[in-house]
Amino acid sequence: MSCTGGACRRKSIEEFRAEAEESTEESSLSLFDLLCIGVGGTVGSGVFVLTGEVYPVAGASSMVCWLIAGAVCLMSAFSYMELSAAIPTRGSTYAFSLHALGEVWAVAGAVSLMMGYGLSGAGVARSWSVKFSVLIGTNLDVGPGYFISWTAGLIQFVAVVLVAIGVSFSKNIVNVMTVLKIVLVFFLIAVGFAATQRNVFEAGDFFAEGAGGVLTGTSYLFFGYIGFDEVCCMAARSQNPRKTIPRAIAGTLFG
Repeated sequence: MSCTGGACRRKSIEEFRAEAEESTEESSLSLFDLLCIGVGGTVGSGVFVLTGEVYPVAGASSMVCWLIAGAVCLMSAFSYMELSAAIPTRGSTYAFSLHALGEVWAVAGAVSLMMGYGLSGAGVARSWSVKFSVLIGTNLDVGPGYFISWTAGLIQFVAVVLVAIGVSFSKNIVNVMTVLKIVLVFFLIAVGFAATQRNVFEAGDFFAEGAGGVLTGTSYLFFGYIGFDEVCCMAARSQNPRKTIPRAIAGTLFG
């Protein structure tokens, strides 16, 4: 495509660094805080939401789907790690594209990023709403097919309020919730191994849905690894981002 005006204007690394030095934002996020943000996002949208969606299409081989999706995301994460070390600023995909490709592509990437976060947030909120309705024994959703979920909207509103208060406060909430999620995941794994009565590795049982089921399940689970991108958006708020951001990205995926 042809470039007109500032559509393909690119920003140099020196400009990004100058902006970072002039920024008055508090750099309060440690490596542990960033890991909690990344792992919390992955566990929330991945383990708690997508596991139930993948099992019907992949069966016991869902664990293979997780491994393949993680390996594919790792390839993308390597580029994020390199770029976040070279351009330690907020913006993630937008900032990286603005430096490498130009403003028009940066805007396109930013729109895609916002849509991704919007869909992941909506998916997690909707899943929470369903579980909450089961807990209280009443469905609070309205509309044809219960299209409108008041409880999902409420939990998203609460999340927005926490973020608006500031990173220094909201990071403590995120850290606590992430630790609780990890404890819950280990608890479920332990209980699952103790309660199961079937050997899923028997011939024909582990890959009961075939290669098609594995590929379909993998495509679902790629969405669950969105947490490592969220870490890059926190670069401007992190302590020593050149070191902490690449480590947090790697820790999010391997964690």
